[in-house]
Amino acid sequence: MLGKIAKGIIFIVLSVTVLPWIIKTILVTGTNTVSERKTDTVQSAIQSATENQQRYMEELQKKQAEQAEIAHQRRIAEEQAKLDEIERLRRLKKLSSSECQFWKHYYETKNTERSLEKVKEYCYL
Repeated sequence: MLGKIAKGIIFIVLSVTVLPWIIKTILVTGTNTVSERKTDTVQSAIQSATENQQRYMEELQKKQAEQAEIAHQRRIAEEQAKLDEIERLRRLKKLSSSECQFWKHYYETKNTERSLEKVKEYCYL
C-alpha cells in the first residue's frame, strides 16, 4: 500500500511541477512557431512590395527614356525640316535670279557648252 501512496505522491508532485513546465514549453513553442510564420509572411510581403516598387521604377525610367528619345527625334526632325525649307527657298531664289534666267535663255538660244556651264553655275550650284 505504501508503494501506491508513494506512486500517487510522485504523480502529484510531477503533475504540479513538471506538467506546468511541459504545458508552458508547448505554448511557447507554438507561439514561437506562429510568430515565425507571421514574421515570414511580413518579410515576404515586404520583399514583394520592394520588388514591385523596383519594377515600377524600372518601367518608369524606361518610359521616361522613351519619351526623351521621342522628344529628341522630334527636335531633330523639326530642325531638319527648317534646314530643308531654307535650302528649298535658296534654290527657288537662285532659279528665279536674273543671272539664272539670262543664262537659261542664252543656253536655249545658243546651246553652247559654255552657256550650259553658266546655267549650272547660276541656277543649280
